[in-house]
Amino acid sequence: MSTEPIASGTLEKTPLPHLLVYIEQKQLSGTLALWPDDGPQNDEKSQDRVLFLKGKPVAGWLVQSTTTLREGLLRLFSRVRAPYAFYEKNLLGDDRVSGRVDPLALIAESLRSQARQEAVDAVLARFQGAKLRLLPGVDLKRYAFE
Repeated sequence: MSTEPIASGTLEKTPLPHLLVYIEQKQLSGTLALWPDDGPQNDEKSQDRVLFLKGKPVAGWLVQSTTTLREGLLRLFSRVRAPYAFYEKNLLGDDRVSGRVDPLALIAESLRSQARQEAVDAVLARFQGAKLRLLPGVDLKRYAFE
């Protein structure tokens, strides 16, 4: 890629759910490039790319073929150490899978199917003994609770 990312890091430091929430809160538009946990970072063919429009995933170029964007994105939650970079450009090309995915529903679904236990334990430890409340007006439908 010839352009410079506006943000980069690893999923070890910033887990994918945190990254998705940040992208949505900032309503960023552009491409998130995500490499495999142990793959070469300089190989564009080994990276998954997700296009965001105003903070929401709308298309992807995914290494492993998929029938839906949601299905392809759910596979990315299994990565633990993967490097990532966010670019303020559309870097997908023509060969892509499209769809609209709510990041909060995607995160909730990933937690039901393949949450990283150490990440869940770390988050829950911060709230041990605390009373949790929802803010008035929260749209619970966005979380796709079952």
